[in-house]
Amino acid sequence: MEKVYNNNNNNTYKSDWHIQNQETLVNLAGLLVSLAIIPLVTNNPILTLSLFFLFTILHLFANYKAVRSVVMETFNEARLSIVLQQYLKDKQVLTPQEANQREPVFFEFTKMMPVKLGVRLQEIVQSPEELQLALKKNNMPFLMGVRNGRVCVCLGPEASVHDEIRAMCQAAWISSTLSSHTQQGKQGHWETVHESHTLMDTIFSPFLKGVEAAGWDTKRTLLDWDEWRVEWKSKRN
Repeated sequence: MEKVYNNNNNNTYKSDWHIQNQETLVNLAGLLVSLAIIPLVTNNPILTLSLFFLFTILHLFANYKAVRSVVMETFNEARLSIVLQQYLKDKQVLTPQEANQREPVFFEFTKMMPVKLGVRLQEIVQSPEELQLALKKNNMPFLMGVRNGRVCVCLGPEASVHDEIRAMCQAAWISSTLSSHTQQGKQGHWETVHESHTLMDTIFSPFLKGVEAAGWDTKRTLLDWDEWRVEWKSKRN
């Protein structure tokens, strides 16, 4: 579980001190409860098993509530997709607390086309013609395409954090669109990629201003980018 603290050094020290004190009290309470229960469960397997399952359920529930209470102000793929889909639906920008509450704790069962970030160039284009298709309507420092049932994004070395957020927004939109239109061929995939460039040219600037105003940290992300960075040149007549 990841946590981000925006406190200064003194506040961080105080937070750590409080956490350590809480852990000490919890351990002490656990020791006292154990000493009280041991005489009761000795030579009583039914009670032992009953208490084991009870405490296991309570432990899992407490951990679930603890995870749910964490509010991350940086984007990962799930949170960014949730915020983007809500914005496309009604132009409302979710706050970090609202988006974190909607983020699934367990596996999501919705069937979506997977997204792979930071791939090699050949995972997107395998011919000069495909490179020209990837560059069409695209003036951004990244390329994207659909290959082997995945939305792939190739990042240039000069891409900024905002470029990474935009690339993930486009990839999430392509994934959502193609997941509901599974019968499209390769040409249809490229048309969807081109539509995503046009869409983001229109909405991304106001969307970015909206998420910053809502309290999101856009100076860094938790997006799962691979290490590949690629330079390419477009063909000029």
